[in-house]
Amino acid sequence: MMKRGKNLSYIAVDIETGEVAAVRMVDLVEKGVVSDLNGLSLFKDKKNIDVFELCGDICKGWDIFETFNITEYADMFGLTVDEKYREEG
Repeated sequence: MMKRGKNLSYIAVDIETGEVAAVRMVDLVEKGVVSDLNGLSLFKDKKNIDVFELCGDICKGWDIFETFNITEYADMFGLTVDEKYREEG
């Protein structure tokens, strides 16, 4: 799913039930590597498209690589924990 960098995501599965307990989507964004999120099915939903357009507008004209003199950073794309597994530590 994460095609815009090195995938650092994980999925936590309850070994007793096989249920997905949590998902964290993170990728390593590297200077000079073009982002490619267009193939994701979540972009078919108008609400998701609007959120990404808003994020793009907020970041227009700001180059995080130049501002902080870095060549890469970890980007948190999403995190969710199933209600059944919340507040478990």
